[in-house]
Amino acid sequence: MVLLVVLPGLPLARAVWKVLYMVWWKPLRIQSRLRKQGIYGPSFQLFFRNARETMSLFFEAWSKPMSLSHDISYHVAKEYVKWVKLTAASGSCELDVFAEIQTLTGVVISKMLFGKNEQGGQRLFDI
Repeated sequence: MVLLVVLPGLPLARAVWKVLYMVWWKPLRIQSRLRKQGIYGPSFQLFFRNARETMSLFFEAWSKPMSLSHDISYHVAKEYVKWVKLTAASGSCELDVFAEIQTLTGVVISKMLFGKNEQGGQRLFDI
C-alpha cells in the first residue's frame, strides 16, 4: 500500500528537484565561482533576476542626452571602448596562448587515450 503512494510521487519529486536545481542552485553556484575569480555582478534574485538593476540602468541612460554624432559605440558597449583604449595605449592586442593551448591539447589527448594518465598524453603531444 505504501508503494502505491510513494512510487507515483518519485517522478514528481525528481521533477521538482530538477527545477530547483536549474532555477536556484545552479545560478547560485555559478555566482559563487565567478565571485571567487573576482568577477562581481548583480546579486542573484530568484524570480525577478536583475530586473531592478536593468531598469535603473535603462532610466539612467534615458536621462542623459546623447550627442548628435554618429559615434554611439560608447553608449552601446562601454567595456569594448575601454578595451580598445587600453590596447591602443599599449600598442598591442595580441595574446600569447600557445603554452595554454599546448597544455590543454595534451590533457585532452591523455584523457581520451589513456584515461587519467596525463603524462602519456603530454609525451605523445611533445613528439
